[in-house]
Amino acid sequence: EVRVGCVVGYTGFFKLQCMRGRWQSIGKICQRKSCGHPGDAQFADFILEGEDFVFGSQVVYTCHKGYQMVSRRNTRRCMEKGWDGTIPVCEALQCPAISADNNVQMIGDADEANYGNVLRFTCRSSNEILYGSQQIYCNEHGQWSDETPKCREVTCPVPVIENGYVLGNIQEYKQHEYLEFECNPTYKRSEARDPTCTRTGPRAEWSPTPVCERKCKLSNPNLLFPTGGASYDPPYRNVFPPGERVKITCGDRYYISRPQDISAVATCKDDGEWTFQLTCREVTCNRPRDPTLYDWRNWEPRLKLLDTVRYSCKGGYKRTDGATEATCTRDGWSPNPLCQEITCNRRDFHNADVEDPKQTYRDGEHASYVCKEGYRGSFYLTCGKNGWSGQQQCKLHTECQKPDVQHGFIVGPYNETLYYTCEEGYKLVTKPWWGEAKCGSTEALAQCIEKSACGELPVIPHMEVESQRNNYTHGESVTINCKEGYVAQFVRLTCHQGKWNDSETSLEKICQRDHCVPPPKVTNAVVVTSRQKEYTSGSEATYQCRDQYTIKGVATVTCINGTWEERNFTCTRTYIQMHLKLLQMLYERVQLVQFHSNLIFFFFKLAAMMQDNFEWRMFVYVLLILCVNTIYTNYQTEYTSGSKVTYQCRDHYTMEGVGRITCINGQWEEEKFTCSPTGTYIQKHLKLLQMLYERVQLVQFHSNLIFFFFKKWQL
Repeated sequence: EVRVGCVVGYTGFFKLQCMRGRWQSIGKICQRKSCGHPGDAQFADFILEGEDFVFGSQVVYTCHKGYQMVSRRNTRRCMEKGWDGTIPVCEALQCPAISADNNVQMIGDADEANYGNVLRFTCRSSNEILYGSQQIYCNEHGQWSDETPKCREVTCPVPVIENGYVLGNIQEYKQHEYLEFECNPTYKRSEARDPTCTRTGPRAEWSPTPVCERKCKLSNPNLLFPTGGASYDPPYRNVFPPGERVKITCGDRYYISRPQDISAVATCKDDGEWTFQLTCREVTCNRPRDPTLYDWRNWEPRLKLLDTVRYSCKGGYKRTDGATEATCTRDGWSPNPLCQEITCNRRDFHNADVEDPKQTYRDGEHASYVCKEGYRGSFYLTCGKNGWSGQQQCKLHTECQKPDVQHGFIVGPYNETLYYTCEEGYKLVTKPWWGEAKCGSTEALAQCIEKSACGELPVIPHMEVESQRNNYTHGESVTINCKEGYVAQFVRLTCHQGKWNDSETSLEKICQRDHCVPPPKVTNAVVVTSRQKEYTSGSEATYQCRDQYTIKGVATVTCINGTWEERNFTCTRTYIQMHLKLLQMLYERVQLVQFHSNLIFFFFKLAAMMQDNFEWRMFVYVLLILCVNTIYTNYQTEYTSGSKVTYQCRDHYTMEGVGRITCINGQWEEEKFTCSPTGTYIQKHLKLLQMLYERVQLVQFHSNLIFFFFKKWQL
């Protein structure tokens, strides 16, 4: 045996044994020597190259994002005596120092900023806004993410207004300044207020945003109808031009216009408003104020559709139709009225006479009866909430005879009355399944017919019946012939398994009137055909526009099956009338300019006459300036409520107050501004004198020019 040691970097030993002329290995073998964990570097990770931490393996260190390696080597190798070298060192990258303008406030360390450090910026003055990033940070490359921002005066650029345009030539507006703009025809402002250049947080913007919209619009359904479940037709639109219509359908428990209407059609008017308020309201019922109520078992002041309330009535009254509770409907509380006076119609008997007869009896009243000749006895009935109480007690002097009922049987008599019904497979031709007959009566008993038969034809209002039969069998039919002025909703009635095929249709609705309501109203027009009580199908109505209006389209509509055909005409103001107001405005404007021209010349002449009196001359100049400087611009023909007029002082004069007035309900609001002179006392009047002379010449020139054009127009 020979003991053999391991080479450098390995541990252990093994033996070689000579066996039959060959060396064989026995015992332990050599294994790579372990160096253990190489050690973690701060702000860095490492990757192992090799098998575990053993002799010959190597680890490579990499710095984290935003850090850089400051050691010469970034690797360590496992050697015979352990890891060579030292653990590498990573330091954070540092951004260069930066500075900001004096009017910019900077928060953070700008001189020694490492990776990840943040600088925040604000403006020192509230009259300035920040242009640039509000915050920057030191990135992984040791550079700042953006440049240092600047603080500048709050200004707003001229906006681009779709379907509108900005007035004036101002290219940039300062804070609190107003924007004057107009909308194109058929469009209007979304807000009545003029937009103002406003600082909003770190930005400057127009408030409210200048927007021109079509004249009629629908808000978001989720906002307009938060709980109404409304829908529009046509859908997916929210702006409509004048004359266009939209159908609004509310949810099951809501209404629009009237509580009975779930849907309605609104038309966009020329003034930008709908013909009625597009709001779905919930159907509710107020607590009833009925003096006949005794008990109302709900103290809520208002209840919703289909809510029910139990109630009772005062003495002498009963709940209508035997109801036990009231239900809130689209027509109010049902039943209506809730309580009805307890009355009983007089009841007549063929074998008795009533004493002191009346047609109607109240609660608790008695009706006394005396039996007729051939009968014996007397009795009385009492009127109550359930009708008459008591029994008829007239008895025949002779025995009651039972007639034969084919396919049926009779029981009785009970209290001088026979009761009968039909056998299985048959039914009475009348609706109740049983009948009754008084003893000695000559009235025939109702006939028993097969269950598949329908009996007599039901009574249909406004229907002509040529011949009436007692019984119609299964499969037989009758042609419906309505009276003149009425139209049948279907042609035939057929008996099918004991029922007429109109069982789901109200008998009152089978024959309906064939006429239209009066013709619809049309703006600026009136119907010139003779007024009729009823407009039958085929009737026509012709419209005529008012004076100075012209008809466009066919001005005649026809009644077709109870509905007026859709009109396709309008009344439009004639061209001459459209320009009458403009002509009148121009004439008034010319007179106004001529008046100011004459007034200015008067003051100017007056000042020239006072050359020796400087103070009086200055006083006249001030009056003259007030006259000139308060002539406003943007003159219009008419000013609607909410319109604004802006005044502007001339050069060397300062506006004190708000130089704007608003038209409110036909009246201009009070002026709250003045134009005061600036500069020294002498200089301001010298410039004023020069301005006056130029102004007088300019006004006189405009006056003559306007009169020239006006004369040309008259010619």
